[in-house]
Amino acid sequence: MEALELLEKLNRETGLSFSLSKEELENPNITSKLKHVLSSVRGNNDRDFFFQQFLLGQLTSEEISAGRLKFHIEKSVNRVLFLIAFKSPFDEMSLSVLSSLETGNDLLVEMDQHHIVLIRQCRGVLSEEELYKTAASIVDALSTEAMQAVRISYDRMVSEFEQLVSAYKHAEVALHLGVTFKNGKQIHSYHDLGLEKLLYRISMEDAKEYLEENLPAFDFSTLDNEMRSTIKVLFNNQLNIAETAKELFIHRNTLIYRLDKFQKMTGLDLRSFDDAIICKVAMILAEYTK
Repeated sequence: MEALELLEKLNRETGLSFSLSKEELENPNITSKLKHVLSSVRGNNDRDFFFQQFLLGQLTSEEISAGRLKFHIEKSVNRVLFLIAFKSPFDEMSLSVLSSLETGNDLLVEMDQHHIVLIRQCRGVLSEEELYKTAASIVDALSTEAMQAVRISYDRMVSEFEQLVSAYKHAEVALHLGVTFKNGKQIHSYHDLGLEKLLYRISMEDAKEYLEENLPAFDFSTLDNEMRSTIKVLFNNQLNIAETAKELFIHRNTLIYRLDKFQKMTGLDLRSFDDAIICKVAMILAEYTK
């Protein structure tokens, strides 16, 4: 709820605790007044507050234009937005590490106690590989120098200032889907989440119906790590038995034994493209419905 987030920000800025009734929290006029109070507390020249409201999509086009001119922000320039999520509240050391990584016209925006946005201005066009390497360097620096466990998500580069709003929304979606479907990873690109992004848009009822129709008596949570790893590597190698066995450092017959075992458990033969698709979709939806 937006009003609650604003109350938390007021508490951090003033050290005072505020409370409102449920009816007041749901009143849009109260939200507007809280924004005004917070703006007054921080001062009219607070660029961070402007960026917070801008990225959250809470400013009109006129307010965006006025803020851009007021804070001397270029309209058309290549930028990439990284959303950094901290497992525990970030501290001054984390901010110091991120500041040391800045390159020229970078901007840090503190969204809340667990999330910081890094907006990087780029001279040229960065490839997907370069974007990933940049994200990886941020994760590594915060881990080794600030001892902070983080996840980071990002969208493709944008060329217009106003496009940062959609880039932030995409980064939020990538972070959420990454935590839901790719829990072992720390870096999540919005455009790498093709199937996950598509399936996330279906209703919970449709997801459960799919699982009941295709795997009515099977629970993916019962799979051990060995079988999960086998399935993952098989999918990564486009169902190629020889390459999968090689990457897993096992004999081909051992891999076939595991696949036969999985077929007995589920009725799905992962050597078949159609069954592999059913399994891939079902595994994603199983995580979603949890």
